[in-house]
Amino acid sequence: MWQLLKRLSMGCICGKETIYVDNRKFYIRSHLAEGGFSRIDLIEDDNSNLFALKRINCHNVKDEEIAAKEIDFMKRVKHERIISLECSELVPFKGYQGPNSPQSEALLVMPFYRRGTLFDHVLRIRKRGEFLGEVEVLSLFEQICEGVCALHTLNPSVAHRDLKPHNVLLTDEEEAILMDLGSAALSRPVIDNSRQALVIQDEVNERCSMPYRPPELFNVQIGSGISEKTDIWSLGCTLYAICCGESPFDETYCKGDSIALAVLAGRIKFPTDWPYSDGLKRLINDMLHINAEDRPDIHVVILQISSMLRALENRV
Repeated sequence: MWQLLKRLSMGCICGKETIYVDNRKFYIRSHLAEGGFSRIDLIEDDNSNLFALKRINCHNVKDEEIAAKEIDFMKRVKHERIISLECSELVPFKGYQGPNSPQSEALLVMPFYRRGTLFDHVLRIRKRGEFLGEVEVLSLFEQICEGVCALHTLNPSVAHRDLKPHNVLLTDEEEAILMDLGSAALSRPVIDNSRQALVIQDEVNERCSMPYRPPELFNVQIGSGISEKTDIWSLGCTLYAICCGESPFDETYCKGDSIALAVLAGRIKFPTDWPYSDGLKRLINDMLHINAEDRPDIHVVILQISSMLRALENRV
């Protein structure tokens, strides 16, 4: 009797916990993943359709504003290469109430992709001692860039700011879907004083993965010309990781050495058993220029990829 009452008090029927998001009813199937600011649950509706539920813990008004910004970006951008938002809602936190408990929870319902992330896919290949084929590498990377282009061409333009293989999902057809706009921000922020610089630096330190972070975001300065080119650097690291299984700065990070110094040194080491063309290596180097102005914009990157794919197809 006690177990039944306990399940009912949690919103459970027949062992399944129920949750309502924007007046839509879902059942929680299992826990999928957890990050620094959120967790992901697998949920289903009454028709057994599966979804991913992102639950963002909000401890204060600022956290709620950050969650609202992510929701707003997801609603603004409608593109086949960016994960869609089924529904969302900000609700009071109903879990354990302790001194550090959140005050609310942002609930985001999104499609569920059972194949997982691009990072998972690359890791499986590399553990077998193999590499992805160059056509597959370029095709996946082109799809990622198409999603980034959709963000960069919004008005005003938006930068993702946390591009990496871990934030790319794969469909059943092995096509790339960009996810996690929790770090996204306007591409060209105004930095007229030290306070504005500090706010952006704090955001970056919290939400932008260091092995994929561009040099200009390690030390944000007054008057810094931060732009969409921050994403281009991260794309260069992402392409390297698709090829090699890790960012060019992961080794530095694992050793505990300074990534900032490694990034500012600008030396990218390629493995001796590099199985790809020199053109692919040049593309990575082009995106990893220390000076942001020397990096190509997303349109140029997509044109370069298309040209390389055509050349490979003509060779077959």
